[in-house]
Amino acid sequence: MKTVLIFEPLDFSAKVIATLTEHGFEVSLNKDNISIREALEKYSLIYMRLGVKIDAKLLDECNSIKCRFILIPATGIDHVDEQACYKHQIQIISFKNKKELLKDIRATAELTMALTLTLLRNIIPAIESTKSGIWNRDLFRGRDIFGKKVGIIGYGRLGSIVSNYFHTFGAIVQVYEKNAVELPSHFERASSINDIFLNNEIITLHVDYQESNIQLINSSNLMLATKQPVFINTSRGQLVNEADLLVALENKVIGGAAIDVVNEELGFNPKNPLVAYANHHSNLIITPHIGGCTIDSSHKTEEIITNELLDLIKNEV
Repeated sequence: MKTVLIFEPLDFSAKVIATLTEHGFEVSLNKDNISIREALEKYSLIYMRLGVKIDAKLLDECNSIKCRFILIPATGIDHVDEQACYKHQIQIISFKNKKELLKDIRATAELTMALTLTLLRNIIPAIESTKSGIWNRDLFRGRDIFGKKVGIIGYGRLGSIVSNYFHTFGAIVQVYEKNAVELPSHFERASSINDIFLNNEIITLHVDYQESNIQLINSSNLMLATKQPVFINTSRGQLVNEADLLVALENKVIGGAAIDVVNEELGFNPKNPLVAYANHHSNLIITPHIGGCTIDSSHKTEEIITNELLDLIKNEV
């Protein structure tokens, strides 16, 4: 019997557990918080999310590896060394290069809108002020989305969803996408990322993590901003030069930022200069990579990836 470990079991889909059991798998939840090394040595299949790193060193140190499948219900799997896994005959099943399966997964796109509104409407300081006993709306005059110029960097699955959300809000949407894709007639095409920063009041980033995109957003484009835009990143922290973003905020070139991701998440540094800035400035919001972290989206992705596993096993028989 194939053994399955749900390595990060919080709110894991009961439907998936039932489906696996029906197909003859023995499913365990990682209630004892065993290490990923121990999991690799003891279980045939491992479900994991973003909370642990698997690299060549870890795999080489294992006494023996029983694991043959790692299932990651996410598109970004840069926390796992794919080549090292392949070397050890471990197959990774994820949503990397399978975004067509995720057209109804909207959590990250919705968070992008939530972060935008939180910045524009000064929601966090307004809440804190009210909790402290002050009732004064004039301290928190914000801005509308309606009529704003919004720049979208990346028009893949999430970029296209977010573009439509902003259009529904009544914004004027400009899109930069390096690949040849057809845009709706009501969206303007930008010729470069520089154009996005030159022309827009709200800018959101929706680009895949890959080597060529590391620090894609840096001083060369940030400092071109002319409208003190708010900048939203719900993609990957490595896509943005954090030091350059901090300088742009300190110099009020960027009016505000909301980031759901940072460069080092597994080894998160609470003394990160951006965190230090956010502790004293309301125009920077940082959340701990909660983009896809809703019960609804998590369950849907867990169910989809389980179907991928079952189809794969069936085709191998």
